[in-house]
Amino acid sequence: RRRSTNMQGESTWESTPLVSAMELGRLCILDGLQQLPSGIISTLVQLIQDREVALYDGTHFVSQQRWEYFLSELGQSPAELRARGIYCIHPSFRIVALSNPPDGQ
Repeated sequence: RRRSTNMQGESTWESTPLVSAMELGRLCILDGLQQLPSGIISTLVQLIQDREVALYDGTHFVSQQRWEYFLSELGQSPAELRARGIYCIHPSFRIVALSNPPDGQ
């Protein structure tokens, strides 16, 4: 999510295209990975490998498997999880990541 300012000058959080793709099960195309800082790359690696990510606003997106565990084993409802800022990554969510090779190659 990204921080924005509303008409009253208050800070708000807005969904980015990546967050929307995770929620709705869409394809997210990330172009220009070579320009991203290493901290962002490591977060993307966690998202791709573990299907989990913690965002700056405190929101957590978890895999379908972990979501099911929270529901069945811990007895929490989807509304309770969302109230705590925990959301399920849609099973159809996919990422295509593109990068240019380093200069001179």
